[in-house]
Amino acid sequence: MKKAISTKRFFQDSRVQTIRINKIDVEKHEMSNIFEQLSKKSDTEARCELYAGNMSLDLSDFGEDIDSLTCDYKLTSYIKKLSDLWPYFFHFLSTEDGSLSNYIALVSEKVEVSIKSNEYMTVYFNLNHDAFVHLISSSFSLAEATGLISMDNYVSSLCEKLKVNYPKPYLVKFTENCRTIVERID
Repeated sequence: MKKAISTKRFFQDSRVQTIRINKIDVEKHEMSNIFEQLSKKSDTEARCELYAGNMSLDLSDFGEDIDSLTCDYKLTSYIKKLSDLWPYFFHFLSTEDGSLSNYIALVSEKVEVSIKSNEYMTVYFNLNHDAFVHLISSSFSLAEATGLISMDNYVSSLCEKLKVNYPKPYLVKFTENCRTIVERID
């Protein structure tokens, strides 16, 4: 079992690569620079191994929490299209800083259920089966093609990583056209 490390130490690790998604690229639907950065992480066996679980998504232009990120339709659309071009995020994204959890939320359908006279809303995420199978299959294919690890170990490791990092449901309260996360639902 991998030993947990502090977030500060995680970002000091020289293997950690930050991929910054900014508003300008999203507004212009510009993916070539990001795609080039991502492709360089998966072009050799050594890089696939080095950056496995060590990629961080910087989405700071879009908000601080999962609700503000997933309320931005342009961002969710951009991430989904980027996933079509480069479907290896499950293999590379970090679990240490929330990158994997945010990514899963962004490629999922956000389901919002109003309760108590529309003052509150329960929010959860539903990852489309076909998209999920595509992303999992791509990660498996990458690991198999590069000969990184045995498939049995890879499958169980990836499944555990996804189970732990799947975005948790939460409760939102509406006040004066503002959404506030009230609590996480475990």
